Amino acid sequence: MEQVIQVTGLCVVGALLALVVKRGSPETALLLAVGAAVVVALALAGVVKELLAFLGELGSASGVSADLFVPLYKTIGIALVVQVGGNLCRDAGESALASVVETAGTLCALLAALLTWWLAGDKQAAAGTSAVGMPAAGISAAGLPAAGERSALDVIATRTSVRAYRDCPVGADTVELLLRAAMAAPSAMNRQPWVFVVVDDKALLQKFADSLQYAKMAASAPLAVVVCADLTRNPGASGDWWVMDASAASENLLLAAHAVGLGAVWTGVYPRSERVKAVRSILGLPGSVVPLNVIPIGYPAETPEPKQKWNPDNIRYNGWTE
Repeated sequence: MEQVIQVTGLCVVGALLALVVKRGSPETALLLAVGAAVVVALALAGVVKELLAFLGELGSASGVSADLFVPLYKTIGIALVVQVGGNLCRDAGESALASVVETAGTLCALLAALLTWWLAGDKQAAAGTSAVGMPAAGISAAGLPAAGERSALDVIATRTSVRAYRDCPVGADTVELLLRAAMAAPSAMNRQPWVFVVVDDKALLQKFADSLQYAKMAASAPLAVVVCADLTRNPGASGDWWVMDASAASENLLLAAHAVGLGAVWTGVYPRSERVKAVRSILGLPGSVVPLNVIPIGYPAETPEPKQKWNPDNIRYNGWTE
């Protein structure tokens, strides 16, 4: 968006400079006023960026790719700037110059839209998907980080629990992305005993908040994922190996949520029998399905600092040596 506005702005500024050369000092004042407007626009760039991110989230929630929204943003931006430039020229008595500015702006808008669609299609074709069906090079929803912008180690180091969320839905494609990441976790003998119950019903989320002492934030979350284990999928296994399997899947889900700009928090259910009973009752789970946790998820309304957890004292080499 910034580059397109800069290109269109050059057309307008060029027209104004022509007016200055031709007509003298009144247009100089006009040009200075435009310069001041540009400074104000730059000061508001952060607000505009937030607005575009919000619109992108709405597009993602509605299932519309942000690749369709971006050309629209650019075209509207060009149209607004060109209209202002044309009006300024007409006010100065230069109708012919106004027509030139508007024609040039229209061509720029069309070229910007076509170029953006072409680049988006080329990028999507080059990116493809990974073996587990997740995007190999970026995510199409606006505001979500593209691959390469954040390393896996950075995501791990900066993830933190988020307990406050904006009133904004999470798109179905994004939820599927999180679940694909969760199911990519390792499991004992690859039995994959996990089951994920996605809850976006406000009444059920409120019941979690009312029934689970440490899941009060579920009431304000757009959704929660309940990570469970189906014990019928783990025949012959002794002990609670499913706990490790479901925990690995839960951590993958938390990391994926952080990687795409969401916030989440693990609230424990198993092994507290009263919590297991409450979640089973709320969701109508059969006796063979055990809920491990409830993970509320949403776009963060807070940005807590990650805790510094590195401690060399917790490390031993080749046995328990002091």
